Amino acid sequence: MAGTPLVADVSGALFWEEEHLLVVSDLHLEKGSSFAARGVLLPPYDSAATLARLAGAIARYNPKRVMALGDSFHDRDAHTRLARADRHAIDALQAGRDWIWISGNHDPALPPDLGGAVLDELRLGPIAFRHEPTGARGEIAGHLHPKARVPTRGRSVEPVSYTHLDVYKRQRLARADRHAIDALQAGRDWIWISGNHDPALPPDLGGAVLDELRLGPIAFRHEPTGARGEIAGHLHPKARVPTRGRSVERRCFACDGERAVMPAFGAYAGGLSIRDRAFAAIFRSLEFTAHVLGDARLHAIAASRCY
Repeated sequence: MAGTPLVADVSGALFWEEEHLLVVSDLHLEKGSSFAARGVLLPPYDSAATLARLAGAIARYNPKRVMALGDSFHDRDAHTRLARADRHAIDALQAGRDWIWISGNHDPALPPDLGGAVLDELRLGPIAFRHEPTGARGEIAGHLHPKARVPTRGRSVEPVSYTHLDVYKRQRLARADRHAIDALQAGRDWIWISGNHDPALPPDLGGAVLDELRLGPIAFRHEPTGARGEIAGHLHPKARVPTRGRSVERRCFACDGERAVMPAFGAYAGGLSIRDRAFAAIFRSLEFTAHVLGDARLHAIAASRCY
């Protein structure tokens, strides 16, 4: 980068060894509580998960300086909503090192009691650090949240949400939720099929953990391969169906009688259109059916009628 060697870490951080500087961008702390204030209820663990990931990067590189490239907080009041434990976590991360907050469009006026220095931008040698990119040579910026969809094995993948990876570990389950799982498991066999989000489930969750299970002609696995007799998940199928001059979008089962992809059951799981090419890799054509989840029953609709 402008003749300067930088290390891109798998966490999304950059490390400049010569300057002993670790750089992260767009933490968006307290985004969950910001959404909750507007009636969109999300799990309130995003700040803890983000800070835990940042702590991991700091532990790997032991930087003398840490720079957060703007939008560290999701809104102007987000710092006031930090849980005490999260505020203590920030204090611990800042201890013994310089800390620089670059102001962003979400947090243009950071309070002075957060610790560290607040700057609009910082130039170190040939590198200029700022929140919003201008395209200038030697610039490192954030703001745009870049992601890439990559074709692989006949489908495409995007990076998963880190909160999705971190928040739903066993130790973050509320006690009531853990008791609910225990109650559901009582008196019956329970099988967890490992997935890409949870490839190493802990042994104390109860039940058996398998990569896949075959029962007669049926194979149950997480990621679909298109094999005959397969029931899988992973793709979160949804269908958009035209009706009465408008359209309705719902989760669905995708099935051609030989293989099926199940809808995501989780409340925040989202969905992928059955017209995405990921499904073409499984079914090879539109000769399959979307069994759309209605309010009281399923509706069987040809995939070719959906969009």
